[in-house]
Amino acid sequence: MNLKEMREMVANLLDYNPNVSAYNTEINRLLNEEYLNFYMTQPWEFAQRTVDIYTKEDATDTAATISKNTIGGTWKNVVNVCPNITAVSGDGNLNHEGSMLVITDASDADDNGEYIIDSIDFSNNKCYVSKVSGNRSRVNWQSGGLVADTITANAYQIYQTLPRDCAQILSVGIRNMNETGTGLGNAMGHIDNLTRRRDEELDLRITLSGTPIYWVAYDRDPAGYNNNSHFTPRANRDFTVDTTTAGTPWPAGTYEFHMSFLYRGIESPMSDAVSITLNGSNQIPRFLTNDTTGHGEYGLKKKFYVKLKSITGKDGATTFEESFYRDLSGIFYDSVPIDNYPFFSANDSNTSNAWTQTQTEIGSLADLMAIPRKTLDTTDQMRIRLWPHPAISTPIRVRYIHYPAKLEDDYDAPAAPTDTHRYIVYRTVSEALFKHGNDQRAVYFERKAEKELQKIEERYLTQRSALYIKESYKFGPLRIQPYRTLTKTDGGGYR
Repeated sequence: MNLKEMREMVANLLDYNPNVSAYNTEINRLLNEEYLNFYMTQPWEFAQRTVDIYTKEDATDTAATISKNTIGGTWKNVVNVCPNITAVSGDGNLNHEGSMLVITDASDADDNGEYIIDSIDFSNNKCYVSKVSGNRSRVNWQSGGLVADTITANAYQIYQTLPRDCAQILSVGIRNMNETGTGLGNAMGHIDNLTRRRDEELDLRITLSGTPIYWVAYDRDPAGYNNNSHFTPRANRDFTVDTTTAGTPWPAGTYEFHMSFLYRGIESPMSDAVSITLNGSNQIPRFLTNDTTGHGEYGLKKKFYVKLKSITGKDGATTFEESFYRDLSGIFYDSVPIDNYPFFSANDSNTSNAWTQTQTEIGSLADLMAIPRKTLDTTDQMRIRLWPHPAISTPIRVRYIHYPAKLEDDYDAPAAPTDTHRYIVYRTVSEALFKHGNDQRAVYFERKAEKELQKIEERYLTQRSALYIKESYKFGPLRIQPYRTLTKTDGGGYR
């Protein structure tokens, strides 16, 4: 069933169908809530995905420079002469933005240590960095002066950011025989999970390179410096949209644009909307944004989304609209722009960005339909740390439970087998009845839903939630106990 059919089934079971927009929106919300809850309850076969994520090669520049003189304004967080670290791999996505930068050999010992690479100036071989510190992230070099200080800069990708729809990791390993190749860090095999506490107890050296044998789960960046959740753009303050002329105009109609920041490869929450109307004869949208580097914060790329609100159809008479957003950064440029990011976006210092007609065009309804949809609203992405980390690019295969895409259009269907859709409908009916005080009927549909869930578990649940050990299990200082007894302390906690 698609969303419309599920909503109609809910109306039939409730014997109530006012066909009012506000009521339909509420039922859509309940259906999506029950859909998400169902999807996340168990490691269903259909909820699992497998993908290779690629690590970044270690890079070293032995002639990099820093200086405490003013460089590019009043901020002194730039590392110059980094041709190896700023080199682009593949299509521009495999660069060291977000990686750790370790500085050694500085004339002032205060400048040595660990930094995070916020932004890379590819054209000038520069890195803009933040200090990894619990006190402050701002950088103020003490080395150098009228003559820049030569240092050694080593870039390591410590954290692997997992796909945006990753909700729970099931397995990590190296299994891609075609791309693994040979060399340090590229041996095939399974990679075991290690808890953060056990990682700390073993005192594993973070920058050690080799074949990964452990992965450690992480959530957000270390304390002391910003992450993507600190930046939420707002319409008419952080950006606005107007029109400019072009040889190939966008189709006539009203469009709604939103913006988000892409910071160290992870996306911020999306802004509120800016609406414009295009005449269809000579207009394309132009995005006007702020220069976000004014206070030394580099790396805030700007992404844009569009919702088609009232667009003239193919017959030239009727209009249509969409209830979901399309991701403009999913459009690939024919040639790589100056910042080496091959998708439509604006760099942190860029204040005006028009749709580049010489590289890619939106001149028809077919072009609009080719823009990929925004499928998830999450702004938090899971990360793992591999130990040892691969020194060269390595495909790390991850199997995980994924978040399902929200059902927004009437013809969207759940990413689950058809025989699971009745469960979602029954749960939605139960919630709607509870909301309106009809508890007796609500319990009836809740029981029907439970019976459906039992059938679904018998068909699609093939993985145990725990590991059962059938023989004696030895453990010691270097072996993790499989099960531990919880003892309540006087303070009310457990140990």
